[in-house]
Amino acid sequence: MTQETSPLAPTDGTVLRDDRRALQAEVVRLGWPHWLLRGGVVLVGLWVFWMVAESVLAFGRHVDYARLAPPDSPLVAVLQRANPYLWWVVVILLALLAISLLRWAWQQGVRRERATTVAPGALQTLAGQLSLPAREVLALVWQDRTQPLTLGDLQQALRELRHGRFARLQLAREQAGILAVAAAPRQVL
Repeated sequence: MTQETSPLAPTDGTVLRDDRRALQAEVVRLGWPHWLLRGGVVLVGLWVFWMVAESVLAFGRHVDYARLAPPDSPLVAVLQRANPYLWWVVVILLALLAISLLRWAWQQGVRRERATTVAPGALQTLAGQLSLPAREVLALVWQDRTQPLTLGDLQQALRELRHGRFARLQLAREQAGILAVAAAPRQVL
């Protein structure tokens, strides 16, 4: 028994592989400025944290607790022994704050990246490179037609193509056709 193929179905994997390459190239072209910006923010944030941590530890090395009590006091002795650990706790708290701020900045950058709109000219060029199945997946991903197509939509379409979305669309069409025939009224002879 031979399997029928839809006119929309690619005959081999090379068509979808070319579609994925074209989408990936457009995602990289639109996304690289955002990636550079996010990477720069992380590097600057890490550098600032490093400088602040070094300053805190240097300050902590020179703290003298002798003014709090007489020099032979047990309190001063305990504080002098615990001094390095106290300042490392401060550095660890600063590290947690820095990680939190960097994570927030990264997430905001990702949101801005995904919201980048695709110019009509770039979309025209991309659509010319994509096969009909890939354009169908892209149309499926772009659900809100009142908003322009974004880089996030292209990224989602690329993920969907990589995970076989078009084959699942074809299967859904086939099943809908079967159910449409099954739902038709039966004629009595």
